[in-house]
Amino acid sequence: MPKPKPIATRVACVAAVIGFLVLAPSPGHTGTLAPLILLAGLLPALGIYLDWVRLERPGADDAFFAAAVLGGALVVGLAPSGATALWHPVLLVVALTFALRQRVVAGSIVHVDDASLTVAIDRGRLTVARDAHEALGERSPLILTEGAPLALSTRLSERTRGEGPFRSAPSLTHGAILDAAAAPGDLRDQRFRHAAIAVGLVLASAMVGWGAALSDFTVGCRL
Repeated sequence: MPKPKPIATRVACVAAVIGFLVLAPSPGHTGTLAPLILLAGLLPALGIYLDWVRLERPGADDAFFAAAVLGGALVVGLAPSGATALWHPVLLVVALTFALRQRVVAGSIVHVDDASLTVAIDRGRLTVARDAHEALGERSPLILTEGAPLALSTRLSERTRGEGPFRSAPSLTHGAILDAAAAPGDLRDQRFRHAAIAVGLVLASAMVGWGAALSDFTVGCRL
């Protein structure tokens, strides 16, 4: 089966070059530089984003965050102000919060069936649906058999069934599962890489957006 090609990236890069050549101000005439900088920087980024969504099928939260990063550069570049200056700091806080809020839970699998698997951890037993993450499905690269180790990046909550002295033992429930691996160290490395990529995207967006905004301001002062 042929490997899908990044068509959107190629089209966006060609369009950025053509647009820059057509819209570039002639010698001796200083036009607005912000639209040109945004065109050259954001069109290829938009193509990469579209191919990433089309080919990699990221989660909705990652896709929305990446779209907000692209939008941040556009908004700041075209309309710099005190309000839009808060866009990138907020995105930076969101990136770090989402990357660090999940804890890593690890244990060994004690039961596996077609719909779910049960993991024995230090706080008890946790039942996880097989469709909660692609790494837990039938085509998982992990070994999902009884006795195999498993680590999950998620948030746990404890719920007690019944009331009174004869209530049943508390049961564990999990939130969204971001990653799954055989060892906790693998998940911590993935979480660090995810946070580093998110921070890098925010910084690149801020550089493009504020670079475009400050270029017009600098040129205007010189004139």
